[in-house]
Amino acid sequence: MKFLNQITKFHYTWGLFIIFCLLSACNGESTPSDGTDGSTVEPYEASFVVKKLEIGTIDQGFDLDGVNTQCSDGSCIPDGQNGVDNRLSEILKAIDNATTEDFDANASIAENIQKGDMLIVLRVLDINTPQMGSLTGSDSHVEVKGYMGVDTDDPENPDDNFSGTEPMDIDSRSLQNSSDPESSLIHFGDCNISAGKLKCNPSLFKLDITIQDNTLSLDVEKTQLVATIDQSPSKDGNSGAYLGGSLKNGVLGGYVPIKNLQNALNQFADQLQGIDPGTIQNILVEHADIDATPPGPTDVPCTGNGDCLPWQGCRQNFCFEPADQPDAISLAVVFEAVSVQFTGNIVTPQ
Repeated sequence: MKFLNQITKFHYTWGLFIIFCLLSACNGESTPSDGTDGSTVEPYEASFVVKKLEIGTIDQGFDLDGVNTQCSDGSCIPDGQNGVDNRLSEILKAIDNATTEDFDANASIAENIQKGDMLIVLRVLDINTPQMGSLTGSDSHVEVKGYMGVDTDDPENPDDNFSGTEPMDIDSRSLQNSSDPESSLIHFGDCNISAGKLKCNPSLFKLDITIQDNTLSLDVEKTQLVATIDQSPSKDGNSGAYLGGSLKNGVLGGYVPIKNLQNALNQFADQLQGIDPGTIQNILVEHADIDATPPGPTDVPCTGNGDCLPWQGCRQNFCFEPADQPDAISLAVVFEAVSVQFTGNIVTPQ
């Protein structure tokens, strides 16, 4: 009986050992972690290139103002589900209806991504969790930098841009300092990974969307970013980069002041027959849903009301913003991205 008890105890102990090895990867080394157990992980970075990007619907995005605005009498701009703020898709629909030209922004974006004319690289830095895409993958602080990517193939071959291992250079126009790859114009300095989800708190995001033959350049304010890490990248033996990962269900959203969006859309006026800048402004004012400017005098000088935005007045030589006045447009894009090898090489367009 004593012998049987010893056998039972042995099997029980051996079973616990096997379970422990499965959880901790028994390979003679301690398992890296995010530091919650006192251990540390050598920080690494992983980069991704956006393979799919679409302007989201009114129900895709973020609740930017903390209010679920709803009305049925036409006296306000209603939010999407759960208070989501995203009016850009509705604005583009209104512009499409006001022009004689076919203005399908998402179809144009998809075409330019596949042709390699619109490559957005997202670089996640200072990762301290071994499996960033697992349910246990957590890191209280990472950074994300964004770039316009450049295909390294010579001659250029867009067919392998989304292979998961493609090396990609940096377009110098996406840098503050054209000789410093760390000086990206797009920088989320406050991000985290929790249960395999990447989340970035508000920052400024310079979003360039190639539509038809022009680029819609937007400085998106209070931009948030979330994405599910669908697959954790692993270290590649040849390049040393962390490759093989992907991002799914990505959402990036913020708002753009009406004046800035109007200036950006006016670049398309020549291509949008039957529509003029005044019509574009009227559409934007009609769809404005974010009150971004504090009430009172602004920093815009004026000599009369005509120098100010339609809802503002000129007081004491400065445009005056009234209270509770929507003056910005919410927007959100949805995206997916696959692993890419970030070379750090800077290319200046000819």
